[in-house]
Amino acid sequence: MLKGMIVVKKFMGLLVLILLAAAGYYGYVNYWPSDEIAVMNPQNTQMVYMEGIPQTQRDVFIEEQGELLLKVSYIKEYTDAHFFWDNNEETLVVTTLDKVFRFQPETAFYMENNRPVDLAVPLQMVDNEPYLPISFIDLFLTIDWIYREDDQMLIMEEDRDCRLMAEVIVEEAVLRQEPSIKAPIFEVTLVPGDRLFVYETHEKWLKIRTEKGVIGFIHKKYVKRYQECRPEDRPVSDLSTVWMSDQGRINI
Repeated sequence: MLKGMIVVKKFMGLLVLILLAAAGYYGYVNYWPSDEIAVMNPQNTQMVYMEGIPQTQRDVFIEEQGELLLKVSYIKEYTDAHFFWDNNEETLVVTTLDKVFRFQPETAFYMENNRPVDLAVPLQMVDNEPYLPISFIDLFLTIDWIYREDDQMLIMEEDRDCRLMAEVIVEEAVLRQEPSIKAPIFEVTLVPGDRLFVYETHEKWLKIRTEKGVIGFIHKKYVKRYQECRPEDRPVSDLSTVWMSDQGRINI
């Protein structure tokens, strides 16, 4: 009888240890955050993002003499200008409402309405595709962009009148690679007051971009959200200063 009770106690003790271990493992798997460091661009190849989504098209940009050049066939849908390649003259023609620009490969100037303008980095041809300096294309782009040279990442966003933003409100805020506490952390210091551009809203997480161009996920408990709109440029009339005729009639 005594021997049986001892066996039962040992069994119960072992069962308790197993349950405690299982509970600890469950807590670790589900509630213990990862402190693994995330790598921004592990393949170390060109990456292009539009509104936080990786793009499939490759070779969108090249670097030449410290300048970023964009592939015309990719970027033209994000501009108000029109692009035409003239095979006979080997000239890229760019037209807007009031101007015509002409570029030729390896030429250190372009023509603007038949007037020459110096160009620091000329038009480049790669695999029969024209690439133009972003400093020129930026005049017509309908998007905003950031280039992270060290990570070879070009980040582009729609130029919207209003955008959902987030502001960091706690010191312990971290940015993760995926919407999970088990995901690796980016080595980014976030402090209260930092502005974040929101791409996506999930149940507990936001997909965001920092002002320096790091894209990741942040828990909603670390931020407050708000809508940011650009001020209207249209002047507002001050009706108190409008002249009125004392006679009620105006003769012209």
